[in-house]
Amino acid sequence: MTRHATRLSLAWSLVFLVMAPSACWAESYVELFIGGVQTENEHIPFSLQHRYPGGVSSEICAVPGRIHLAINHSGTAGLRLGTWFTREGFPGFKYPEWLRYFGFYLDFSYHRLDYRPQKLDTVSIDNVPPVAGLKEVPQSKYVNRFLSEARVFTITFMACARYGFFPTDKVPFGRLQPYIGLGPGIFIMDQEVTVQTQSYVAETRSFTPPFNISPQSNTSVVLCLVGDVGLRWAFNRRLSLDFFFRFRRAQPGFTYKYQDPLSFQNASFTMHPTFNIYSINLGLAYHF
Repeated sequence: MTRHATRLSLAWSLVFLVMAPSACWAESYVELFIGGVQTENEHIPFSLQHRYPGGVSSEICAVPGRIHLAINHSGTAGLRLGTWFTREGFPGFKYPEWLRYFGFYLDFSYHRLDYRPQKLDTVSIDNVPPVAGLKEVPQSKYVNRFLSEARVFTITFMACARYGFFPTDKVPFGRLQPYIGLGPGIFIMDQEVTVQTQSYVAETRSFTPPFNISPQSNTSVVLCLVGDVGLRWAFNRRLSLDFFFRFRRAQPGFTYKYQDPLSFQNASFTMHPTFNIYSINLGLAYHF
């Protein structure tokens, strides 16, 4: 047999395995999904300090907690590997009959999480002589701004339960399968921030022009809580459509190091946001 004929034979064999009916409904699957993401942020306080020989000047800042318009909507994409506890699922054990309602899946997903430019709540405090403890609250909407760009990867391990409707010979458990999933996730977020603010200078009794602080990106890896509610429709033994809603709650932490533009000393600030992340997803699964 020639090399070309061998390749052709392997290709047709693969098509046959995918398209040909199997003896039973396959209960392990691999799935690709896409969707849309909306993120809700809670109040995020942080402080910028400018250390001088005579004292410390600082801005106490906070990103306001907002449900809408604070973080851009984003698309998401992911891959899922799963099985149900039946003989037809991986690894093919003879489970008790009642376990067919339960299973698990491993899930990988990616999306962006970018803050739109928005006003900061800011209080400037100057403890440098000759003015001590002076406090001021700049009001201009063109200064004291915060924005960021971030990339989020989530790896989840989900325990799940399902029920079946409309059983057929091809899909004995049921073509329509609502399910729920709950489990921990590894939340990996790489974020770049830009803070535009002002500082009060005691010697001149005035505010500096607006200046930017743009540290290098920082990555946080934390555990998160993940919950899914979905509806799966089986076209046949091999292919199914999955529509699901996902909720994640994560609390990453970031430490940003930079050179202070006023005192020219090394400085840092920390941020500990809390995110509630909602997404609606559509997936196509191949069962094997």
